[in-house]
Amino acid sequence: MTIDILLATYNGAKFLRPQLDSIVNQTNQDWRLVVRDDGSRDETPAILREYQDKYGTDKIIILPATDRSKVSYEGLDKKIPVIRNFSALMKWSKEDGKADYFMFCDQDDIWDKDKVDKTLAAMKQMEQEHGTELPLMVHTDARMMFPEGTHPSFRGSRRGRLETTFKNDLVQGPTQGCTVMMNRKLADISEPIPDEARMHDMWVGLIAKAIGKVSFIDEATMDYRQHEANVVCGHDHRKFGRVASKVMGMLDSFTEQAGALKERIGNNMPPKEKEELNRFLEIAGHRQPRRGLELFNEGYSRAPWDRNITLFGGRNDHSVSSL
Repeated sequence: MTIDILLATYNGAKFLRPQLDSIVNQTNQDWRLVVRDDGSRDETPAILREYQDKYGTDKIIILPATDRSKVSYEGLDKKIPVIRNFSALMKWSKEDGKADYFMFCDQDDIWDKDKVDKTLAAMKQMEQEHGTELPLMVHTDARMMFPEGTHPSFRGSRRGRLETTFKNDLVQGPTQGCTVMMNRKLADISEPIPDEARMHDMWVGLIAKAIGKVSFIDEATMDYRQHEANVVCGHDHRKFGRVASKVMGMLDSFTEQAGALKERIGNNMPPKEKEELNRFLEIAGHRQPRRGLELFNEGYSRAPWDRNITLFGGRNDHSVSSL
């Protein structure tokens, strides 16, 4: 049995060593760390080579790094860098064919020493219940680690739903990627991550919820570090203006992602989820404010309630046929 831990790095030298140490000290050692750097200009590549030299090329696999001077951002490269990076990691690991399970990993967190063991135990239980040919995903809670202190629960700090439906997930991202383990079936279906995906973890979570099974461990298995350089949820109030400017356009990206989901797995979805996806895309063709009201009233809603303002944004030119 092999677990591929997929680590995307970029200018992470400040926090990388504690994360690498937390991985190499796991109670479960049936893992390979597969790393891809996105053109770091700090000491990140040197740190990765240092750990590879220490633990071996079979244990820590470093993929060719991005040469940012040659990135055209056309086609697959138009994804935001972290999605492109994880997509490349999934592609390599899938084609390599040795891994049975896959875990996403961020460069600046710290994993509990039994994170792999706890997540794997839940995955094994799911396999006993549902078999191995169904897409399966396990995810957990995490502690929020701020410069000024910690919060015991990522879920609690965001006031989010512990249990969500497929309809909810179409307009929000309840899955925290750095806590995820997926089986090979889910990885095979999820890769390649399309340009329309909002984030890699949202895409994988939607596929698992639509045609597979999802298990949530209501327990923190890691420290989720918050600082100014976070790609998402960054602890930098100066970003507020930029985030706010995007809020009202979020429905567009959710709609585009739903269209890509229909194209990828629409023919294989159960009747209920297929109907919900088609209805979401149908509503997306309406103009505002009707579109937002229908989404909210029919249960395509976000938690906490105040985030449902995102349902009333976006262009007024969506049409189902264009997706």
